[in-house]
Amino acid sequence: MTDWLVTVPLGAVLGFLIGLTGVGDGALVAPSLYVILGLNYQDSIVIALMMVVPAGLTHFGLGGVSVRLLALLMVGSLLGTVLGAKTALRLPEWVTFRGR
Repeated sequence: MTDWLVTVPLGAVLGFLIGLTGVGDGALVAPSLYVILGLNYQDSIVIALMMVVPAGLTHFGLGGVSVRLLALLMVGSLLGTVLGAKTALRLPEWVTFRGR
């Protein structure tokens, strides 16, 4: 189990940056988890994607989000996400993530 003295502050910093910039899972979180915590590619991506959920819900709750646009994008995103995830799992780790 990873030490909470490292993971909690890392999560706080990454959460702040996601909430501030909207840039998160692929650009900041996944590489940080891979390099700093030594997680494998699949775990890094899954955790990074899940960490974006609180930021998205927070911004959604603050208003200013087009629900219609969000719904349309989510329909396309569902197909793209499934295809992307299945493809990523079939590729060797060195092809999909060169963070180390």
